[in-house]
Amino acid sequence: KKIIGIIPVRNINQYGLWVNHVERLLPPFDTMYTGSPIVARLFLDHGKHAVKKIIMRVDVSGMKIREMMMENKNWEALVPEKVAALIKKWDGVKRIKEINS
Repeated sequence: KKIIGIIPVRNINQYGLWVNHVERLLPPFDTMYTGSPIVARLFLDHGKHAVKKIIMRVDVSGMKIREMMMENKNWEALVPEKVAALIKKWDGVKRIKEINS
């Protein structure tokens, strides 16, 4: 069974050290998912991990999605289908409204 997680890593602004920096901070992993072409290239060149490129949606923010939930607007169109399904499963819209009331 694979565990998938999102772990933010502070940028050190040194490409030559980046892969080792990430490996030092994270538990062992076999696949790097990234929306950054630079990070993808660094990990591909390193050759130790599989790399999966993801499409980043920079035109959308979490704040905007939560605002749309609060206003009963179509927030689902702004997130991947699986994310929308999880938010619904966890009754996320209700929870967002409760937190902000």
